[in-house]
Amino acid sequence: VKAFAAKMNAQARAFGMDSTDYTDPSGLASSTVSTAHDQLILLQKVMAIPTFAHIVDMPSATIPIAGTVYNYNYDTGQNGIIGVKTGTDPAAEGCWAFAVKRTIAGAQRVVYGVVLGAPPRSTSSLALFNAALRDGLSLVSEVSGKVRQKTVLPAGTQVGTITTPWSSAPVPVVTASALSGLVVSGTTVSFRTSAQVPHSAFMSGQQVGEIT
Repeated sequence: VKAFAAKMNAQARAFGMDSTDYTDPSGLASSTVSTAHDQLILLQKVMAIPTFAHIVDMPSATIPIAGTVYNYNYDTGQNGIIGVKTGTDPAAEGCWAFAVKRTIAGAQRVVYGVVLGAPPRSTSSLALFNAALRDGLSLVSEVSGKVRQKTVLPAGTQVGTITTPWSSAPVPVVTASALSGLVVSGTTVSFRTSAQVPHSAFMSGQQVGEIT
């Protein structure tokens, strides 16, 4: 167990999960600690594995000898929920690492999130999970309402000029395509520019830099 936990911690560090300390494989030991932020990193890593994503999206499975077993997350397969993991006990309270499909900014996307320590109305396993489910879906609703597609620079926008020794008129530098992406309402968008300004003759339409 000690050697296995050491491997878990090594992988966590490789993922950038700097606030996580695994001391047991199950996570039930009080000495095993993490944060919602770190578990979100892990969630996105494992959901990139197709087989894993398929398994956690199953409401039930029929297994030899055991027969049919049901997902503890009884809402999997409903309301856009495609996983991922519940984990509840009286010490940790309601916990849920989730992936939920939603239409955001005109396209279907997957919202990932993690709820830890959701306070239940009682300490039963069902109440613990329902508290985590409630808070998780509330987070999903926040994302759906506040994230939108934004074009910050339309195609053809002048973003600079190049001065040449053979002409008094500066040559305009314009965007070849629109710069757009998902933003949270009220976000300040910043730009990073890199330029490869030509030092000799250049043609109309030649790429001379990038804006991110």
